Amino acid sequence: MTPDMKPIVDKALAHLSEKLGVAASEIQVALAERVMWRNSGLGCPPPEGGFFAMVLTKGSRVHLVHGKNRYAYHAGPDDDPFYCEHPKDPLPPNEGGLQ
Repeated sequence: MTPDMKPIVDKALAHLSEKLGVAASEIQVALAERVMWRNSGLGCPPPEGGFFAMVLTKGSRVHLVHGKNRYAYHAGPDDDPFYCEHPKDPLPPNEGGLQ
């Protein structure tokens, strides 16, 4: 994990810790990286009947693990991370994603 990801990871850990009612030390960080999202939905599906702007958006993703469950947190360039129940992958680096 790069140092610039630490604040995002810490916020995701705090949120999941509270959500699950467990200590943050019981949660593992499986992935923390800067990415390029395919649209302004930041890798999450739109609400029913909604849509997102089809514009490449810099952001980040964090995958946390507790027990056998994996939890995805996504963020935009200046946003706090949020839990994404049905995450999609960002652009791969060779397709315009961040490297």
